[in-house]
Amino acid sequence: MRCENTIPYFVASAYSHKEVAVKCGTTDPYGGRALCDECAASKAKRDEHHRILVSADADNAWLASAGWGEA
Repeated sequence: MRCENTIPYFVASAYSHKEVAVKCGTTDPYGGRALCDECAASKAKRDEHHRILVSADADNAWLASAGWGEA
């Protein structure tokens, strides 16, 4: 679910900020998933993004039930 677009983010840096360009479909600087406007407008891409999140949540729940994973 990646395209070649980049998304600009502004993150704090010392007393100012800096611009960070992130490729669409990767993790953004805040821990979420970066989606460009084109992918966010596509229902198929949004559905795939939702499927990935649901799958990750299920994996984390299974790991937690086995005593592994994050607290």
